[in-house]
Amino acid sequence: MESELKLNRKETYSGSMLSFIGLFYLMSLSASLFQTSSITAKYLFGLVEIKFLLLSVFYCYGAISFFRKKNQGWVICTATLLNFIVVVLRYIVALSQSGNFDGFAVIVLSFFFLLLLAFLFLFSKRTRSKFNVNNKSYLLVIGVYFLLLVSTFIL
Repeated sequence: MESELKLNRKETYSGSMLSFIGLFYLMSLSASLFQTSSITAKYLFGLVEIKFLLLSVFYCYGAISFFRKKNQGWVICTATLLNFIVVVLRYIVALSQSGNFDGFAVIVLSFFFLLLLAFLFLFSKRTRSKFNVNNKSYLLVIGVYFLLLVSTFIL
């Protein structure tokens, strides 16, 4: 009974991918802030930096609530991984069309495969029952996914 309540390795992997994405956003934002130490904070925080900060907090919140086995954590994790699958797939298509398919492209392709696995691991029957996933959860995933898509490609 207790083993059913714990996260298994696949679920831990999916949640770790989301926390990795959130921490990566925070690290890239902090690196850009420390590079421009001579600029005042008034000119430093533009729309892009605020978007990065809000998305990193959102991703970290999603990872924490996923590890606490909440339904909203599953929704955020699923929508975020789906969003990053689309972003990386678009990047792979752009790389292949440019004819610049080198070692970096292989790294991107392997990252795409790892994201795809993390996304598919969220849909096992045991995981869905553990996070109480129902039709409303799927609708929320679609809504959060479209919000993330707008913030990624339009803002």
